[in-house]
Amino acid sequence: MEGSTLAVDGVASNPSAAILTAPVSDASAWRAADFIADRSWIVALTEAAVAEVDAALRHAQRQGKTAQKLRATAFR
Repeated sequence: MEGSTLAVDGVASNPSAAILTAPVSDASAWRAADFIADRSWIVALTEAAVAEVDAALRHAQRQGKTAQKLRATAFR
């Protein structure tokens, strides 16, 4: 992994360069079965909130911005 070093746990210090070679088996491994009955993490958006997100998306598209290039200051 060019440009990164490995941490003690074997994961690259630069997360975008990390390539895991073994299954994740600790608490960070989310599985669908863990969430089937638990709906507490779902946030329902109002129609107004969805409209605001849609308007922000259209604004970003008109500016030729990708998600990686978007900043909050573009919407002020």
